[in-house]
Amino acid sequence: MSKPTLISDARPPAKGDRLRWTSPSALATLIASWDLKKPLWVDAPSEQEAEILAQDLQQTLGPIGIYFFPSLIDYVAGEISPPGIILQSRLKCLAALMNHKVKILITGPMGSREKIPHLDWFLMRQVHISSKSSINRDYLFEKLIGLGYCRTPLIAQPGDFSSRGLVLDIWPHQEDQPIRIELNGDDIESMNYFDVLSQRRTPLEINTLTLFPKYEGDRSVEAMLNALKHCAKNTIDPSDDLAYRINKLKLHGHYSGEELFYPLLGHPITSLNGWLVGFDRLKLESRWCSTIAESFKNEIELALIQRRQGGVICPNYDDRFFPIDPSEPMWILTEWKVEASVDFGYESIRDHKGDIQSLVHTSEDFLNRGYRVLWCGATEGTTRRFQDLIEDYRENFSEGMPQAVQCDLSGGFILHAYQCVFITEWEAFGRKKIYLPSQRSRTHAFLSDLSDLKVGDPVVHLDHGIGEFIGFVTIEAGGENHDVVRLRYADGAYLDVSLERADLLQRYSSAEGAQPRFDKLGSTHWAKVKRRSKKAIRDLSEELLKLYAKRQQ
Repeated sequence: MSKPTLISDARPPAKGDRLRWTSPSALATLIASWDLKKPLWVDAPSEQEAEILAQDLQQTLGPIGIYFFPSLIDYVAGEISPPGIILQSRLKCLAALMNHKVKILITGPMGSREKIPHLDWFLMRQVHISSKSSINRDYLFEKLIGLGYCRTPLIAQPGDFSSRGLVLDIWPHQEDQPIRIELNGDDIESMNYFDVLSQRRTPLEINTLTLFPKYEGDRSVEAMLNALKHCAKNTIDPSDDLAYRINKLKLHGHYSGEELFYPLLGHPITSLNGWLVGFDRLKLESRWCSTIAESFKNEIELALIQRRQGGVICPNYDDRFFPIDPSEPMWILTEWKVEASVDFGYESIRDHKGDIQSLVHTSEDFLNRGYRVLWCGATEGTTRRFQDLIEDYRENFSEGMPQAVQCDLSGGFILHAYQCVFITEWEAFGRKKIYLPSQRSRTHAFLSDLSDLKVGDPVVHLDHGIGEFIGFVTIEAGGENHDVVRLRYADGAYLDVSLERADLLQRYSSAEGAQPRFDKLGSTHWAKVKRRSKKAIRDLSEELLKLYAKRQQ
């Protein structure tokens, strides 16, 4: 693997060594310095840290071959579907694994236990298209629809395809750009990526194209109905929710939250362990991982009880996750305070809050001790600013100079074992790097709307109902600080919502502007309100369909 020389003398640990979890940026920098002989699978203790670790690895190694497989652990009951970008990221990752393009795979703590289709199930359904070959368009269209593609006049998003004369456009689920196939009769003349806005082709020609299923399951109507009826047995009075979902399935071909039911559709299932044969594993220590899994299981099962009391059909925890992860690790990741056999001498770097003199003094102190100091800029402009500062303060450095590098790490750190210091612009200039959702989701919408909220305003939580907005607070969990949104409920109980799950929150609004009654945490009132609302929406939809059908007569 080609990589920048951030650390020049690091070697992979010996088999069975225990490494202490530090920070995503420090671990990414260490992994980037290892001469890996096999593909690598790395665990992180949370979904957010896994995603940041993948981003840091892409900065240190380059984007090719680095993948993050997002888990669906945060989606509890199947009431809402995960954002499309998460589902697409999963399909991209699985497609890359099938094509042997993954060098390093990053997962959260539950990624290895999640039930997914067997590798052979995907391979049996893949469709290959080769340049300079012939195709039967009607047969290909039938195959595309079977894979979950949608035929449209002009493609606009992954999963679309269109046919106009001798031009066939396909946007594969696992690709960032659509592909244009130009035909001469049934013969393929060329295949190229193209820009969806300008419609211009790129000069790079594609020789082979492989298409995979859009869905992680065999979505026949019969299988979907059987999965719903199986889960309905555990719900108190599921008739309304069952009728609503069946109606959505028949009218639109899908229903919200169906992705959580996919492991019940009857196709062969496995875990990522069945896909990652031949990978070395940097795995969370078994007791740590079991504690995290038990916490998720308890949280989900408590939420399932509340939803089922409100008539919501939900899959069980065991329907979606295996009880254990049996894979053997090459190396083990331990908690921060747990004993490790390999100590890299990790230390966080302090925030200089824009005090350049302090930054120079810190760097000078480490340089005088023989350390290598790197100032890491996220952009070309910031890196040039670092270079200018080094020139401006050249006289202050008597024992070597800091090195300005363009590398957008999530945070700075010190590795005393390698005598290396990494200072990012976030520690240098006092700007904290914030990871907002990459998709235009409800999370993004809520966070961008927070500036208008005042303490005491009502906020709706999808699972727990209407509470009072208290504000942002910082709490300590797992030895780290986390920013959360704090809500207060009618019984005086407080609920802290991680910013990662702000998609569950929404501003309360009413046409009359009246103040609502706050709910009590743990009560069934909110579940009953949602149930009545769903029934009202379903009844209104049926009335509108009947009215539309009558007008068509």
